Amino acid sequence: MKDVVELYLESKDFEKAVKESGMTALAAHIRLLSSGVLSIDDKIEYGSYNQMRGAKAEELFKKLVPNSISANDFIRKNNPVFDFMVGNLTIDIKYSSLFTTRNDGEWSVKFTSHKNQKHADLYVVFLEREKESFLDNPIILVIPGAFVTHPHKTIGKKSNILSQYQVKDDELAGVIEDFSKIKNK
Repeated sequence: MKDVVELYLESKDFEKAVKESGMTALAAHIRLLSSGVLSIDDKIEYGSYNQMRGAKAEELFKKLVPNSISANDFIRKNNPVFDFMVGNLTIDIKYSSLFTTRNDGEWSVKFTSHKNQKHADLYVVFLEREKESFLDNPIILVIPGAFVTHPHKTIGKKSNILSQYQVKDDELAGVIEDFSKIKNK
């Protein structure tokens, strides 16, 4: 039998690759994710709940910033540092659902910036505005990578981060373009 990665690369059909490999869908999914060849569409249909939401946030970013280039398509599948480029500017997309707490609600965002690990130039963070609203009118934050000093950030509804880094969906492409021009100088 052929390896599931080889089968998937030939067909780009997850179900077909699983069937022909003889693996379970779960084992094949883990193998394809770890090899970096799983496509964004397969992540939406077959991946975890969080992967699906992250992939949908990436789709929304692409819609809002149409001149962006997906790292999945042109650099490496599941790039660990960034998801998109505009010029030389690297952008990592994050998503968080709203968690209700005693403090009105908060979001939890995991960044890829660790002490010795590279980080994206910018993080675009999509936050669920209301519980269970997903990406329906999300709060959008643009946070420079240089400002991310911890791999995990909890953002409360009254946090200064919301007022300091929030952009409207129709402003996002312009803000990204401004950063791109500065990076490309």
